[in-house]
Amino acid sequence: MSFTTSLKILRYCILISMSIFSPALWAQITWEPGYIVDISGKRTDCQILYKDWMKNPRTVEYKLAGEKETRKATTADLLEFGVTGKCLFKSATVSIDLSSNNPSYAGMKWDPEWNVMNLFLKVLIEGKASLYYYQDSQIKRFYYSLEGDSIIPLIYHPYVTERENSRYLLVNESFKQQLLTSLNCNGLEFNYFETLKYTAKSMIQYFSDYNNCVHSEVKKYKSPGKGYLHLKVTAGCNNSYFSVYNSRISTKVILFDPKIIPSGGLEAEYLFPFLRNKWSMVLAPVYEKFESTATATIYNLKVTYQNIELPIGLRYSMYLRNTPLRFFLDAWFVPGFMLDFNSEFQYGPYGKLQILDGNNYALGAGIEWGRFSFNYRFYAPKDILRNYAFWSNHYNRISFALGYRIY
Repeated sequence: MSFTTSLKILRYCILISMSIFSPALWAQITWEPGYIVDISGKRTDCQILYKDWMKNPRTVEYKLAGEKETRKATTADLLEFGVTGKCLFKSATVSIDLSSNNPSYAGMKWDPEWNVMNLFLKVLIEGKASLYYYQDSQIKRFYYSLEGDSIIPLIYHPYVTERENSRYLLVNESFKQQLLTSLNCNGLEFNYFETLKYTAKSMIQYFSDYNNCVHSEVKKYKSPGKGYLHLKVTAGCNNSYFSVYNSRISTKVILFDPKIIPSGGLEAEYLFPFLRNKWSMVLAPVYEKFESTATATIYNLKVTYQNIELPIGLRYSMYLRNTPLRFFLDAWFVPGFMLDFNSEFQYGPYGKLQILDGNNYALGAGIEWGRFSFNYRFYAPKDILRNYAFWSNHYNRISFALGYRIY
């Protein structure tokens, strides 16, 4: 199989994948059924542009039934809005502590530095005791209310102190005392609250337990996004090519015999907990070996290249609704280090040249159905004889792999 043929196959794979899946997949960021409640208390069913917000939104886009026009609303226009089966946000004027967790920006006061703002708070639990959540690029804050009364911040205030010309970050965790005093159904001691963490998982569990204890009906909404770790075993092949040029031994580029070589490895993928897990970081260690020969005038040439790669990639996934199918695009950075597997380049009686690896890049795409996946990856040409001025060379590779998710 020639390099040109491989490029054509790769091009066809991309075109076919995009033509089949793009219309359905791009449509996934669409309008979801929901409702708004305006400041007069009037509820209106509508379609809401659901973005699986990582940060609490400042505005919401919606369409009324029978209209094509997109409308926008802020906290000044709405009391709340909800996306059916997804989330509920309530508009509230609350005190918020904007203190940063970064010691370079945190203040030096133990008491919170309050700012009054009108925000969309995400509802995590509704019951006798309701739990709310706010997040932006710098902070995460929880709030609560009792029996629909005013919404109160649960205090978690980072601050710094200085000792011996060094700055230390400390935290005012008064939220523990607040829960002990105001939301303590089982007569829990303070020792219990000492271990309570200011995280969505801990807060949701505590408020659920409290509402169950006081025999209150509980309605849970989607918690802040959750990340996922997947691990795959992979097996496939590399279609590899090597060419060199040295004017001292040939007037033409010397093409080595192309090789289709089996490969195997692992793939670890972490799906980030926002934007519906569409973005992920991927680590894919893989073993590769390439051996080939060529003839240039009276010289016999041979290349032996063995390496364990550790590509690091950024992946964007697109999901087909109501199926376990996803289509993904990858961009990879391949760090330039290699273990010594006796990689070398031999040319006739003149000896051997040392092969050195270098940083490289790759683009890829793939399809996953449940636990099974298929992907292809096109690598940029690599210079593996860069220490030798008279040798110009290109090592090219296209890889294809099947994967099975074991975790």
